[in-house]
Order: sequence, then C-alpha cells, then structure tokens
Amino acid sequence: MTRAVIVAVALASCACAAPGNGEERPAVLAEPSAETRAELRLAVSAALNGADVMLADDALTKDSRLIVERRHLKGRELGRPEQFRLVMTGTRCLLVHEPDGERREIPGARCVPE
Repeated sequence: MTRAVIVAVALASCACAAPGNGEERPAVLAEPSAETRAELRLAVSAALNGADVMLADDALTKDSRLIVERRHLKGRELGRPEQFRLVMTGTRCLLVHEPDGERREIPGARCVPE
C-alpha cells in the first residue's frame, strides 16, 4: 500500500509542473488600450489602499516589473517604492504586489510571455 501512495504523489507532482497547468510566467502587456491602462491603474490603486496613482502609458509593456514611487511632500520621502510584477497563468494576466504576494486579475488585458 505504501508503494501505491508514493507513485500517486509522484504522478500528481508531475502534473502540477506541466506547462499551461496553472504555472505563472513573467509577462508583459500586449497592445494595451486605454481601458487596459485604467484597469491596471485601478489594480495598483487597490493594492495601495486606494492611493491615487499615475502610471506611464507604456507601464508593463517592456518589462514585467513595475515600481511605483511615493510622492514627495516638502522634499521628504514618504516610504519605500512599491514593487509589482505582471504574470500570466494560462491566458489570465495577474498583477502581483511583491510585499504581500496579493494577486489581482487585469481582466481586459492581453499578456504575452516576457
């Protein structure tokens, strides 16, 4: 009986590692529209507790990493920059907030592997 359990676990681990089976890959946005950029901005804002954010039009189009710096107030830095990365799982585009690993889908986005 022990032998059967070991084989089942080995087969299950092989299935999980198969490409296209939920594996996350670094991604970039392909042909982002104004709607896609708005969805991205909302996802970043939500991850930052509703903070007003400004993103460049080409954010996440050349690199899967996004760094959002906090605004300066009277010349003083208000904290560390926030880091995000874009990944794809199957055809879904997900924005990952690096500090906590929280994932938010960008539903209108089309991603391609980086």
